[in-house]
Amino acid sequence: MERFYREIEFCVDPREKEGETTVVQDSIGNQNGINLEEEVIQGLPGQEEEEGQEEKCGQEEKLGQEEERGQEEKCVQEEELGQEEGRGQIKKPQIGKVCVTDDLELARVCHKKNLPVIVYLHQGNRDQDFSEFSYAVEDPEGVDEEYARKVYQRFFHLPWEILETKRCLVRETCLEDLEALYAIYKDPEITRYMENLYEDPAKERAYLEDYIQHVYGFYGFGIWTVVEKSTGNLIGRAGLSLREGFDLPELGFLIGLPWQGQGFAREVCGEILKYAKETLEFTKVQALVCPQNKASLRLCESLGFTKEREVTLDNICYEVLVVDLS
Repeated sequence: MERFYREIEFCVDPREKEGETTVVQDSIGNQNGINLEEEVIQGLPGQEEEEGQEEKCGQEEKLGQEEERGQEEKCVQEEELGQEEGRGQIKKPQIGKVCVTDDLELARVCHKKNLPVIVYLHQGNRDQDFSEFSYAVEDPEGVDEEYARKVYQRFFHLPWEILETKRCLVRETCLEDLEALYAIYKDPEITRYMENLYEDPAKERAYLEDYIQHVYGFYGFGIWTVVEKSTGNLIGRAGLSLREGFDLPELGFLIGLPWQGQGFAREVCGEILKYAKETLEFTKVQALVCPQNKASLRLCESLGFTKEREVTLDNICYEVLVVDLS
């Protein structure tokens, strides 16, 4: 019986080279006693090189510590020389790869080889349990570059880039952001109208790990990180969330004090609402703002929000503002 197998290559950073999705292998069979695992492993890049390198390393270890040190010094020198020669040359784009298959055994082999998997579901494999894999499609021809890249990024714990504005990049928050976030939140003005981070960074890290897995991973949206493109500085957070007891998705935003008063919040939130409408297909979005928070009320009004009612949560009064995106 023939198994479906396809590898898709693409640039990990879409800004390096657009439209370079390449199908490099398609439709592996299991006829005449062909071993499926060997077929997949042979199809993976660099497999023979990796095995040869492992043998070489094992032989070098037997030559003694002194020879190893010499080899290490040589490698360092060669690396430094390569860096010198490489300056001024065009950086080669990083190529990512995912596989699409309808066979459970093949999928497990790919996962074992650290290759992200998209399962192709059809009537012929409904009896196989693919629950250990997160992504599945019913039409493998519909797997485009963007979808494959997102599967790859999620597999390797890389943050998705959500959108760009004239001055900012909005992306998923990652663990490396925590230090910059604590620097922003340390000012009492920042937490005047919102909840602070955990005092213990270890607890905040655990919370963020869970958030990445269960909120980003399940919903595909959440509260994101805002980066100033010209400097690379993390300047705040903004995004969409679901609040228990409310039907509408909620807009949230925070810009650090050094960057306030420069229109960043208006610029970023405007694009997030556009993303909510065009990509997430939301028709309405709410915002909960304390009546004393005049700056946020003015911002929401400029974005088209209107007050619908007031609510009290944990003894704090909020105005419920809603914008119609339809």
